[in-house]
Amino acid sequence: MSEFKQIDSFLIDEKPYLKPTYTLSNLSADLNLGSHSIRQAVKINRNMTVPKYLNSHRINYACSQIESGFLDKFSVSALVNECGFGSQQSFNRSFKQFCNKTPNEYLTSLKRP
Repeated sequence: MSEFKQIDSFLIDEKPYLKPTYTLSNLSADLNLGSHSIRQAVKINRNMTVPKYLNSHRINYACSQIESGFLDKFSVSALVNECGFGSQQSFNRSFKQFCNKTPNEYLTSLKRP
């Protein structure tokens, strides 16, 4: 298995990015891979930095939570915490970057027929 597939599978299966303090160092330790190797693999396969790549997983998780009705019961602030972001500002910036809309715009777009 390529290093990138190993990294991606681990992130998808284990969801360690849901911890706000999860970083490249943690990923390196969890997979017993060097930080440089991880940076290279992510850069080559996704053309992103590792923090941005971790945030892409967080936003994908946020979208799935929104789609499953999370915001019907909880606030956006609760979603921010659930997805592993340290602040609502960081969450909003990343959400807009990856989805080209705010979380509320995304929710509204789901409700349109």
